[in-house]
Amino acid sequence: MTSSSSFSKFQSSIDANERYQYMSNIPPKTGRYIIVDTETTGMSKSDHIIELGAHEIINGKLTGAQFHIYIKPRIIMSQSIIKIHSITNDYYDKYYKDSYNSDKYNMEQFLKFVGSSLIFAHNAPFDLMFINNELRFWNIQTIEPKRFRCTMRIFYNVVSNVNPLVQSVMNLRKCCEYFNLNVNEEKF
Repeated sequence: MTSSSSFSKFQSSIDANERYQYMSNIPPKTGRYIIVDTETTGMSKSDHIIELGAHEIINGKLTGAQFHIYIKPRIIMSQSIIKIHSITNDYYDKYYKDSYNSDKYNMEQFLKFVGSSLIFAHNAPFDLMFINNELRFWNIQTIEPKRFRCTMRIFYNVVSNVNPLVQSVMNLRKCCEYFNLNVNEEKF
C-alpha cells in the first residue's frame, strides 16, 4: 500500500485510459477472485517487490488458499521504507533462504495461482505496476491491466454517492473503519 501522494508519482507511468477503465468495475458476486498485496523496496521505478501475498475468494468467500513469497532485495532499502513494512535488508538471508527456490520460479508459481482470475488490490495501479515490473525482470508474461480491480476506486465510486465527504477516506484502514470492520493495527 502507498499514500495518495506517493501514488501520484506513478500515475504518469500508467496510461490514463488503462488506469481506471476497468479498475473501478464491480464484478459479479460469483466467481473466483484473487486479492493481492505487495511490499516493495521503495516507490521509484528502480524499486521492486520484496514480498507478495495473495488470497483466493470463490463466490464471495475466502477459501483458505493463499500464495506468499519473499523476493531477495536487489537494492539496499532505506530506513524509511523498512519502517513501513518491517522487512530489513538482511531479513531474506536470515529467515527465508532455506525455503527458497528461485525468484523467477516463485513468480511463475504466482501466475499459476492467479490463473485467469480477476485480481483485487487496494490502490491496484501501484500493485499492477510492481507485479508487472517484476514479471518483466524475469522475462515472464505480464498481467493485463483489465484483470485488475482497485478496491480503493470501487470504495470511492460506491460510497461517494452516499457520502460526498468520503474523498478523505481512501486508505485501507479508513475504508475498514468506515464499515466498522475490526482491523489489527499491527497489520497496517
